Amino acid sequence: MFIGFSLSIILLTIAQLIFFSFKQLRCDRITLHKNLFASYIMTGLTKIIFLASVTLNASIIHSNPIWCRIIPIIQEYAVTCNFAWMLCEGFYLHTVLVWPFHTGKKLIYLCYGIGWGIPFWLALFYAIFRFQSKMNRLCWIEKNELHWIIDGPICFSLLLNIYFLCAIVFVLLTKLRGMSDNSQTRKVFRATMILVPLLGLQYLLAGFSSKDPVFRDIYHITTVIISSLQGTFVAIMYCFFDREALSVIKRWYNQRKEDLSGNNSKRVSTYITMYTDPLTASNSTKTVDADLPVSHCKMTSDAASPEETVEPHRLSSSASPAILFSLTCSPLPPHLLSSSASFTILFHCTCYPLPHHLLSSPASPTILSRLTC
Repeated sequence: MFIGFSLSIILLTIAQLIFFSFKQLRCDRITLHKNLFASYIMTGLTKIIFLASVTLNASIIHSNPIWCRIIPIIQEYAVTCNFAWMLCEGFYLHTVLVWPFHTGKKLIYLCYGIGWGIPFWLALFYAIFRFQSKMNRLCWIEKNELHWIIDGPICFSLLLNIYFLCAIVFVLLTKLRGMSDNSQTRKVFRATMILVPLLGLQYLLAGFSSKDPVFRDIYHITTVIISSLQGTFVAIMYCFFDREALSVIKRWYNQRKEDLSGNNSKRVSTYITMYTDPLTASNSTKTVDADLPVSHCKMTSDAASPEETVEPHRLSSSASPAILFSLTCSPLPPHLLSSSASFTILFHCTCYPLPHHLLSSPASPTILSRLTC
């Protein structure tokens, strides 16, 4: 049981991180899944805490402290929330398929009330009556007739989910009438098997036990395994194997892969200033990192887009431009290379060697070059 609930908590927590991390997964259906997964996590945590701190400690059971009776209250609340959110899942699917025009925020708010509100009052009534009864002992590890305050609504929710499942299957059969019998049966069976753990219908097996000691032990072991691993099944089917979630994760992974490959390419340090005065420009130089390989350089100017060619008369101008070149893969005009005029930026990336007199000149451009190839 510890292993099953621990595995479920881990996988459900990862699924919650995925749901909350991507904006593309923010929809009503995922909202219901988030709350259902939260109820699974809360149920698993309370069961582990109660088993570790109370059930396996006989001295605490006999002393019956107040805290060991509070834990079962929280546990009953978590279990009831779990079944309530299963009911909300069935109710939402049924509403979407049967009454598609009745969906919206009001339906989600109604599910919030069913999923978290009703279980609170049931757990509160159960705690009040249990504290006042003769069964207020042994850390409440024994069940009595008062437990029907919890079990009654749970059984009712399972019956409703059976109705919702039958209605959903009927709608699917209606929509799949044009398909062959084998394909239709396969799709309906697959949909039913996927919905059974989501709606908690496997708990219906809890009503069929045996008086035979061997079969009774097998039954209890199977029930514990199914109940502890249900969160694992739901997390795998409705998050890790969900097409929408997998598509979003795949796009994110490819984007990260592209970003990492871009960061590993040749980095070019670009110095840019927006002043024409060389003295001011030399005091206000900004550094910008560009992840552009030299083979992708394009000629640009302060008045031309990267996709346009700079006009010849602008290249021959003797005025001091704010930005003459940012990236260029073609040689600059000879008169500019030999000019003593001050440029805010002459160039910072060129695929042609610079003249020796410019490289050795202490004056001339504010920024001469950062990279040559």
